[in-house]
Amino acid sequence: TGDNRIHDGLYLQAQKRAGGSGYDFTALYEHVAPFYQGFDINWINQETLVTDEFPPSSYPMFCTPAALGQHMYDIGMRVVAMSNNHAYDKGAEGIAATRRFWASMPDDVVTTGLWEGEADYARIPIQEQDGVKIAWLAYTESTNGLPTPQGAEANIIYTSQEDVIQHQIELARQQADVVAVGVHWGTENSHGLNEAQRALAQKMADGGADIIIGTHQHVVQAIETLASADGRQVPVAYSLGNFISTPEKPNQLVGAILSVQLEKTTEPDGTVRCSVLSPRLLPTVTH
Repeated sequence: TGDNRIHDGLYLQAQKRAGGSGYDFTALYEHVAPFYQGFDINWINQETLVTDEFPPSSYPMFCTPAALGQHMYDIGMRVVAMSNNHAYDKGAEGIAATRRFWASMPDDVVTTGLWEGEADYARIPIQEQDGVKIAWLAYTESTNGLPTPQGAEANIIYTSQEDVIQHQIELARQQADVVAVGVHWGTENSHGLNEAQRALAQKMADGGADIIIGTHQHVVQAIETLASADGRQVPVAYSLGNFISTPEKPNQLVGAILSVQLEKTTEPDGTVRCSVLSPRLLPTVTH
């Protein structure tokens, strides 16, 4: 699921619904919550920091009450991508605070996109479901011009660091049956793909990625299947658009949820292969 971007209009509504004590985000997601119960795993791009250690804030420097993260868990989200252009909005303290929040969640939550420096790059977040191991990686094209904060305990990896990305995908390929990569990239408010997206997608597919999930543009972009260098069919959803935000334009109201099926097959000779099947974009509309 695409950009979960919590502007002040949304958290102030949630505060009002809670009667002024805490935040109740239920109404924002009530019409999609049952949908997620039909899936084994749900992934989301959480585009705002989530913590109660800072007061809530909106554009351009986001911070979202912890009740939002708890509600994401309640509706079934288990994989949280945190590599996006707002990852550094609250500096080193914000990074530490949002990581503490997600670390406090139940053990079945997997986060990806923030690493504790270069020494941590070899750590690949892996989740196992029904005997299938899935590696979750996430990268961003920018952090709105903000450098990695001084003293930060963790950092994102930029899409320009192609050697790092390639190494992580190779490590993930060795450890998991499926390698899923989230990429925060492209031109905001544009339905058109740029050459940098296409080139990076092909490099990641050739390097071992099995599925590529694009976010950031706040409008939907194309989905296509790339042929990798070793002959795999790799679905790429270049942008899922907005999930929840306060859109200003009609085309920002429309987002998409990507659904896929994973099939693991063990051949008689013991060879194991895993296929990504039936990729579909399911439209959402913010009212």
